Order: sequence, then C-alpha cells, then structure tokens
Amino acid sequence: LKWEVGYQFRYLKHPGDFTYLDRDLENNTWVENPLFTNAIDLRRSIHAGYAVISQEVDRWQYDLGLRLEHFDRTVDIARPTENYKLSGTNLFPTLNVRYALADDLSIRAGYSRRIERTTTFKMTPFPEREHSETLEQGDAELLPEYIDLVELGMTKYWGEHSLSITGFYRHVDNAINRVNTIFNDTILNRIYTNVGTAEAQGVEVSTTIYPTNWARINLGGSIFDYHIKGRLFDDEISTSSTQYSLSTNLALTVSPSLDVQFAFNYLSDRITAQGEDSRFYNPSLTIRKSFLDDRLAVVFQWLNMDLGLLSSNEQRITTVRRNFFTTTNYVYEVDIVQLNVTYQINARKFTADLPESEFGKREF
Repeated sequence: LKWEVGYQFRYLKHPGDFTYLDRDLENNTWVENPLFTNAIDLRRSIHAGYAVISQEVDRWQYDLGLRLEHFDRTVDIARPTENYKLSGTNLFPTLNVRYALADDLSIRAGYSRRIERTTTFKMTPFPEREHSETLEQGDAELLPEYIDLVELGMTKYWGEHSLSITGFYRHVDNAINRVNTIFNDTILNRIYTNVGTAEAQGVEVSTTIYPTNWARINLGGSIFDYHIKGRLFDDEISTSSTQYSLSTNLALTVSPSLDVQFAFNYLSDRITAQGEDSRFYNPSLTIRKSFLDDRLAVVFQWLNMDLGLLSSNEQRITTVRRNFFTTTNYVYEVDIVQLNVTYQINARKFTADLPESEFGKREF
C-alpha cells in the first residue's frame, strides 16, 4: 500500500495595460482611442489539499485520489471601473482500477473529475482589433470548465507489440466556445463565452507494432459522437456530429547514429456552438544524425509538409446565425525547415524534471 498526502498553493497575477492610438493626419498627432484603450488586473489564488492511495493485490491494481480545492479570482477593469469576483470550493476524485486477466491481457476502468481554467486572454472584456473585419474580446465573468471522464478499456500484448482499446464518456459543464456577434455592418465581434454543456462518447484505439528490429509504428485514432447543448444570446443550442481523429508515427533506426521519424496527425470537421471548424492536419519529418559518441547531434526537421500539393496547416472556420454568415480559411505557414546542431561537452550524469506552470504562454 502506497499513500501520499500534500498541500498546494498557487497564485497568479496578470496586470495588463492596453493603449490604442489613432493617427490624426490633419494635425499629425496620435489620439487615444477610448474603445480599445483599457487596463486589466487579474489575480487568482488556489489552495488545495490532496491524498492518493495505490495498491496491488494479486491481479488487481487500483489508484484512488481525492483533491479538495478552493480558489478565488478577481478581475479589475479600469474603464469603467469594475470588479468581477469568482470563488468556489470543489472536490475532484480520481479512481483507476486494473485487472490482469493474463500476463499479456488486462482490463481497466477509471473515473476522474477535473477543472480546466480559462486563460487571461479569454477574460479580457474590452475589444482588440484582430483585423479589419473582426474585433476580439473575452468575458471577465467566464466560468471554468468542469470535466467528468469515465473510461473502460483493455490492453493486449504479444511480444513487443501492443493494442489498446478504450471506450469513454466525457461531460463538460460550462463549455467555452468562440462565438461571434455583430459590431456593425462590416465588422463582427468575436467573443469567448460559456455555451452550456458538451458531451462526447466514443472509442479510442492505439497500437504499437515493430515490423522489424529497426522500425516502430505507432497508430492511433478515435471516433466519437459530440453534442453541445445550452443557451447562447437567448437562443437554445442543440447541435451534434460524429467526429474522429487519426495519428501515426513511423520511427526508423537506420543505423546506431541515424534515426528517421515521420509523423502525421489528422482532425476531422468539428462542430461549434455557432458553426463548424474544418479538418486540420500537419505531417512532419525529423532526421537525427549523431557523431563523436553521441556528443554532437544534427537534427533536421521538416514541419507542416505541403509542397503545394496538400492543404497542411490550413483550416476553415465557419459561423452562422440568423443575421450573419462568416467563413474564413486560415492558411498558416507550411514547409518550415529547421536545422539544429548541439554539442555536449560533458556526459550527462543526471536529468532533472522541472515543473511546468499551468499559467503558460497562452495567458495573453
């Protein structure tokens, strides 16, 4: 029997001053635009206690965890002076059970509840000019998403190969979507808001195959029914679709000092509260060659492979309501080539796993 208890404290402070100036061509001066000029100060504190118990008994293995959390969040806006507060206390249980039917076959079941906190960018309530046809702003009263996940699966091994099949059900309260409203005749206002609940039920399959002693193939995919139900701008929402994803990774060890890896990820069309995001995919190729007993390494990467023959790293986003229709095809950079050269002076004696902040670069 193993057990662990602990306490966590996290504090986030994000101040931001935004100044938007228009050029007065007659007087040759800059004039402040009050519609876009503002300031925000977001603070969030989290106190949490947790306990985890795990044990193996014969063919059984289980992990049981419980996290009790209290958070306080304040968002201060300068123009007009407003203060938005949100606090809450929640329990987040986790239970995973595994049973070995044989040495090479096991089944498992699990349940978890977690919280997905939104970013500061999505809580900034004053608009910014995205481009000539779109403004973008957040919601200072945006609620975090609460996610319940139930899984039931099996894993089969034969030799070094493996196959995993998992059925799942995911329920999301306060689902956050990007939606549009009308700003004027030619400009839409893009906002982030809670649209209600989202549910997904489906199956995931993944396998690892070694066709030779110098090749490894990882294949994965999922197919599920996705349903959004709620209320948006006084309108009832109920939309659903069948969605899927595919991923593959081919790794080749050409020689002890030369590795080649090809990866391909694909997402199907996905519904939103107001429309649809189109399919999205981005193949990539990585070649690594090492020299001098692995001290010198040269890595070549070809990201978002396209060559004008595909539609890699490209996605069409469409939203529609009774009073507007908009569709934009976002074409991002393709055929990015990178070459990295590293040299290790001393042999590495240890590795350190440093913690990553959940308040990362996505905040603004």
